[in-house]
Amino acid sequence: MNIHAFFLWLFGSFLFFVLEIGHPGLCFFLAFSFGSLAGAFASLVYPGLTVQLYWYVGVTLVSFFLLRHFVRHSNKATMPETNIQALIGKLALVVSEISDNQPGQVQVGGERWRARSVNSKTIRHGSQVRINFIKGATVFVTTIQEGESQKL
Repeated sequence: MNIHAFFLWLFGSFLFFVLEIGHPGLCFFLAFSFGSLAGAFASLVYPGLTVQLYWYVGVTLVSFFLLRHFVRHSNKATMPETNIQALIGKLALVVSEISDNQPGQVQVGGERWRARSVNSKTIRHGSQVRINFIKGATVFVTTIQEGESQKL
């Protein structure tokens, strides 16, 4: 039993864990921390450095794949829509008439956006529209049905 190797592996595990705390959400350094812990326990059983390194590399690789799977699935459910993606499906107010050959403007969430009609119809000033998609700095809108009208 080599107690010095055990504490060296343990220190490495602690160091990688601290690095993981400094970079949350990635779980990159956490895999190295788990591998170092495996190397520490292997140093208590096997005196040779080669076996300890095999345990370190093996547990690190397995941890990478398991943590990657866990992080990928947990981040999908918790990621809210942000920036322009959050505008898709929202209602907007036409502040400048939109025609098939001339873009207009809509106001949504206190911001004005350049707008075009999806179906090339003319949309009058004051109409309520729904944002279908965004291309560049232009929102593409459709008029909403009468029963679908909501407060902006």
